[in-house]
Amino acid sequence: MEKEGLKRCLDKLESRGLVVDYIVTDRHPQIKKYLRERNITLYYDVWHFEKALSKKLLKLSKNKDCEVLMKWLKSIRNHLYWSVTSSVSGPEKVAKWTSLLNHMQKIHVHVNPLFPKCEHEDKTSRDNKKWFEKGSVTLGKLEKITCNKSSQGL
Repeated sequence: MEKEGLKRCLDKLESRGLVVDYIVTDRHPQIKKYLRERNITLYYDVWHFEKALSKKLLKLSKNKDCEVLMKWLKSIRNHLYWSVTSSVSGPEKVAKWTSLLNHMQKIHVHVNPLFPKCEHEDKTSRDNKKWFEKGSVTLGKLEKITCNKSSQGL
């Protein structure tokens, strides 16, 4: 139904002479395929992306070995919106987004030249238990969620 509605709307717009170069929508697979076939660039709505991500992270944070993630949920959401709104290109958005894992390990210098270091001041944390250990199970699970291919479509 979503695809059919989009198809009718695009056909009507194009019949009136409007050429659609890009569209912002959720991450519906049929819509993605349909727009690719019509050579229309698809951008994902950040709110839908954040909503799906938050659900996965909340579920993960309820695991016994991943409770520390609960302290980061709001910061992760904020980081996502900041990554998208403060960037001028797709690759820069991805560089900022993927810096999250370093940041959560208290590493603020990154190998990606598009975002080589965090922009915030170095602050001393009052809660040293919130930082993730390199190679920890929780960090591995978090990386799997935040760095999968579908996350790159910010």
